[in-house]
Amino acid sequence: MTGTMTWVGFDVHARSTHAAAINTMTGELRRERFGPGLEGPLA
Repeated sequence: MTGTMTWVGFDVHARSTHAAAINTMTGELRRERFGPGLEGPLA
């Protein structure tokens, strides 16, 4: 996609991972919460 910039942040703990992404062009914010393990964030 041309002209798009997205910033992503992760908060990683032993039992869960939280992720947030913001599209700076549209202001859209997306948040996800994952349980333990790598399967969720890698998918």
